[in-house]
Amino acid sequence: MLESKFSRIGLSAIFALVLHFNAASQCETCTPDVNCGGAANFPAVCPEQAVDAVAGEYYEQVLTFYIPNTFTEPSSGIEATIISITITSVSGLPFGLNYTLNDDDAVYFPSEGQNYGCATICGTPLLPGNYSVQISVSALVTAFGFELTQNESFPTTITVLPGESSTSSFTYDQPAGCGSIEVSYEAIIVAPAPAVTTYAWDFGNGQTSNVANPNSVIYDTEGDYTASLTTTVSEYKLQEVELINVAAGWDIDEDIFGAPDPFFNLIDGDGSVVYTSSVVENTSSNTWSDLDILLSNPPYALQFFDDDPISPDDNLGTANLTMDNTAFNAGNGTVGNVGIALMVTTEITDEATVTVFPLPDADFTVSGNVLTCNDQTLANYLWYRNGVMIADATQSTYTMLQGGQYYCEVQNEFGCVATSPSHLYCPAVIINYDATAMEMEVANIYSSYQWFFNGLPIEDATTYYVMATEPGNYAVVVTTSFGCTTTSEVYTLVVGVDEQEHSSFIVYPNPMEEIMYIKTTEMRGLKMLRISDVSGVLVYEGQLDFTADHTPIHLSGLACGMYNVNLNGSNFRIIVK
Repeated sequence: MLESKFSRIGLSAIFALVLHFNAASQCETCTPDVNCGGAANFPAVCPEQAVDAVAGEYYEQVLTFYIPNTFTEPSSGIEATIISITITSVSGLPFGLNYTLNDDDAVYFPSEGQNYGCATICGTPLLPGNYSVQISVSALVTAFGFELTQNESFPTTITVLPGESSTSSFTYDQPAGCGSIEVSYEAIIVAPAPAVTTYAWDFGNGQTSNVANPNSVIYDTEGDYTASLTTTVSEYKLQEVELINVAAGWDIDEDIFGAPDPFFNLIDGDGSVVYTSSVVENTSSNTWSDLDILLSNPPYALQFFDDDPISPDDNLGTANLTMDNTAFNAGNGTVGNVGIALMVTTEITDEATVTVFPLPDADFTVSGNVLTCNDQTLANYLWYRNGVMIADATQSTYTMLQGGQYYCEVQNEFGCVATSPSHLYCPAVIINYDATAMEMEVANIYSSYQWFFNGLPIEDATTYYVMATEPGNYAVVVTTSFGCTTTSEVYTLVVGVDEQEHSSFIVYPNPMEEIMYIKTTEMRGLKMLRISDVSGVLVYEGQLDFTADHTPIHLSGLACGMYNVNLNGSNFRIIVK
């Protein structure tokens, strides 16, 4: 009893946050926080809860654990002395995280003043999810002068949140996953209007898109996928201005040949002149080509003038430009066309790799009360009964000793986790007879009970025991909270009679078909014969006068099965199957 109390003595407080990490690479060696635990005389971990990790982002945290020399277990009141604690194994590590203890041999001796230890947790977790962790320890403690070694496993969890990875031109929320993942992509580059930004996605699985924020993409086959985005920025450029005619009102006195000398200014949305064309002499029409002027600050206008060397230039009118209309009209006779083209000014292509790791095979086979995982090569196995992790059950096989719903959580080398279907195990129900108390009983662990006598239910016999004062066949049907309904084997009770050797009572042939013979040697005379099936249902009853050595009994129409043959005399009862 003393040892069982120490099985839950509270040492899990020390280890519940020594999280499961791949120890293949080393983190920096930590220094314990000597303020951890304060004045409390009880194991403690600081901080109490490690922060969540984020997939794809570097993670590092130092955890300090405090181990007092002695402490009192709260529930039992037992005072214990901790001699040493050894961290024997850590299973179920998130892929990409590592840990380093400040003591290389993972053994701590509070009895020698080693009351503080710590672990540095570091790395870049790759896969988001909630990870089950099992930390196994061996504690050497003393209480009441007894020295005990207690092996325990303590479950905990660590959460890896989905992260966001990115390239120079797009982000994606999951760089990797198990079995099947759904990835959301989003383009980063959006050029301001009037520039036009276009997108060409290739997600590496045969799917494409041309929008900035495409629908999420599902990858449901293991492998590496290269997702790419080509972002193209195109801007409007003024390539050509064609003046067809100019308005009247220009100063003919200064134009020797009687024709204007036109030129134009290009004015942007701020009212600034961003371009002035060349002057063309003595014409009412002209085409200015190969301009290649970027139109990045609309709205734009063309303002035409007649160049006069002496007097101020004559204003020939102003026409507003739009990106989708090639004709212009100043409203006073000055008309023409413009050539505006959408030209590629920037093109960026980025790639990212998305990986789908294989899910482990979590199925198992059942042989009797032994469960065996199909894949014997996985990194971790955690067995559960009725939803609770079973301590120290970390092998690929498990022997069921208790009834319940069993399943296994497995993890492969990539950190992918899968859960098996559940298996309902209903062990045999064993009836014991207490001759002193004259009671039949079974273990007091079931949800309900119903006792039977000679195949019929016993009224109000609904507890784990029943009075048994009469000879006959007893059985019980039990149910459990986890789904079992089990009928015990029949217990045949013989009370108040002398036992006789079966050698004086022989039934043959065995097995028989329609005629059964009974041979007796010392019990001639009138006897009561009863035959019942294994559930206690009577199939034959009669008084027989055994006057010969071999007495035939005609039995036809019985179903195949096992039957009990009961021979009752005045001072004996013999039962033969």
